Amino acid sequence: IITDCPPNQELLVDTYIPVFEELNVSYLIRLCEPTYDTAVLQQAGVQVIDSLSFTDGSAPVDSIVSEYRLLIDSILSNSKPVNPSATSPSKPTIAVHCVSGIGRAPLFALIPLVDSGMDRAEAVEYIRQRRRGAFNKVQLTWI
Repeated sequence: IITDCPPNQELLVDTYIPVFEELNVSYLIRLCEPTYDTAVLQQAGVQVIDSLSFTDGSAPVDSIVSEYRLLIDSILSNSKPVNPSATSPSKPTIAVHCVSGIGRAPLFALIPLVDSGMDRAEAVEYIRQRRRGAFNKVQLTWI
């Protein structure tokens, strides 16, 4: 899930958390500077990851992309069935956000799509259909 940064703590509690609960978000990757307290998210069962922040309008450096890929692999390989009698584990929902939700967060939504075999141009179009204005020229060049 791609989102923007909650503008304040009240909106985080009143709007974001109910949506995260509805969509079974287990992880939130914050790609910008912290502007809200994460305790309420943790109480709602959402683990916040803050270690992947990079400069607004830019593309991530290789070390951040590598760390992100390892994180995604770890989350997916450690997922447990929502229903204990299920034969295969359910994949957790992961939310990503930056300040406005049109640069860094879409990049991090794109990486697993491309890694799983989607063509880069198709991945850009797929995300742009869902997140209008996603990606700037620097980011498109990086992709």
